[in-house]
Amino acid sequence: MTKNITLELCLNEVKKCQFFIGILGERYGSCQFDYGSLESTKDTEWISKHPPGASLTELEFHQCFQSLPQKDKAFFYFRDPSFIQTVPEKHHHLLIDENAGKLKKLKKLVSSSGYEVYDNYPCSWGGVKDGRPIVTNLEAFGNRVIDNLWNAILKTYPENLRHAEMQMLTKEEDSKEKMLTNDSYTEYMKNKFVGRKKLLNKALDIATTKKNGIVLITGKAGSGKSLLIASLIHKLFELKSNNGNHRVFVHCVGAYPASNDIINILKYFIVEIGNSYKLPTVFVPDKYNTYSECHEMLKNRPGLSEVLEVGDLEGTDKADIVRASLLNYGKRLDESAFNMQMKLLMMKKESKSPLYLELVCDEMKKCGDYQLISSKLSSLSSTTSTLLQDILKGAEMEYGEMFVKSALSLLVLSKKGCCTC
Repeated sequence: MTKNITLELCLNEVKKCQFFIGILGERYGSCQFDYGSLESTKDTEWISKHPPGASLTELEFHQCFQSLPQKDKAFFYFRDPSFIQTVPEKHHHLLIDENAGKLKKLKKLVSSSGYEVYDNYPCSWGGVKDGRPIVTNLEAFGNRVIDNLWNAILKTYPENLRHAEMQMLTKEEDSKEKMLTNDSYTEYMKNKFVGRKKLLNKALDIATTKKNGIVLITGKAGSGKSLLIASLIHKLFELKSNNGNHRVFVHCVGAYPASNDIINILKYFIVEIGNSYKLPTVFVPDKYNTYSECHEMLKNRPGLSEVLEVGDLEGTDKADIVRASLLNYGKRLDESAFNMQMKLLMMKKESKSPLYLELVCDEMKKCGDYQLISSKLSSLSSTTSTLLQDILKGAEMEYGEMFVKSALSLLVLSKKGCCTC
């Protein structure tokens, strides 16, 4: 992947931001970008006039100035330079580069821009993990970020705040809100679905040709059932927009707090049925393996017309999932004959599982040094369960064992789940 593609990807992400957070330490960043050859649009015409030799970080900041001229929607944070004195000298190369002069000019530019700047936020040295420097004691920094963002959100969406505080939804409004939440969830999941065209077409054929009955989609945990269902929903909505002779109702367990309450689910469906009882209806509930009793009931029900098994990934689907996932972060694995990072990953025992590949890609996107990717891949556990254990151990090393235990305990004890949005 060329550096210009990386630059274009990063600038496009900045353009999509509603809010922006810029953080600077003692690294100015890479300056190896030929941005003069970028295709000029209304949002990026400024870059053709920008002096050569700027880093990706500086260009992102300038894109923010263009895309978010409102001074209350972007915030900048400069680390206390004295922090470097606490870092062992052998690790200075991880935190300092040779562009100190350019970095000083960039900080001066941001400070005079009119945007809010938190200068000299405190922190402590936490060692090195997987070749990456770890910084700790960031409570003051974290609190400032949360305060800035929360106040900006309240100012941008005052009506939404009052709506949430009053909690005065009628049954119909409550149903619409659930529908919107489910739509957002399935849209997010659909965008992660890659390959498996035969399986998707089979599911679509079953959903559109069966006049009645229940179709049960089963498979091992992490096999991609939710991704398949999300894409199926998208296809059903496309058909609906074309002929308009049926309704599609969706419910995803885990999409919002209390979504696993069976009474809540039934009430939602009843309201929707009442609004369109004359039309043919397709119900698409997801993650009902959460309820073993419900799952067994469906399997043994006389009206069960078909069972669709979601098995292991096959052929090129595995590599396609990895390529698509890493592309979202401007990264890729080497597939040349002399390196074959992709082949190394495909040889892992559970590379046939979408969940395993997603977890691996999440780990890969954290790897800042391209040269370390091969060694990182070699050291990764080959099964989902052991990989999750390694991830939790890494979190304990980075954030502290007690913090991770407390966070997971709160999730377990939560009565109505945890809303991540």
